[in-house]
Amino acid sequence: RHYYAKLFREFAIADLSRSADGLLGLRWRTESEVLAGRGESSCGAKGCAAARCLETFEVPFTYREAGQAKTALVKLVVCSECAEKLAEARAKRGGGRRRKRQRESRAVLA
Repeated sequence: RHYYAKLFREFAIADLSRSADGLLGLRWRTESEVLAGRGESSCGAKGCAAARCLETFEVPFTYREAGQAKTALVKLVVCSECAEKLAEARAKRGGGRRRKRQRESRAVLA
């Protein structure tokens, strides 16, 4: 149980639908997404299910919990196409590539 509680907050799911406006939406993963590996072994962008050529980013996530504002660094795993949208959103906001953590290719083990 402790392992799954940690996974809920280690990775996030991104909404890149407004990336052209420089906006990026993040949310925590649900229990079913954690168990399915969504956002960890497949693309963590809403509406994308790619599982190849994934890149991992560490992005700041600001949220409210019990009325108190909190900030956490979360991992965001996206495919190369969604990574371009993420870079576009960050460039429009002035963030650029300052928090790119690592780039890795992952192959799906079938």
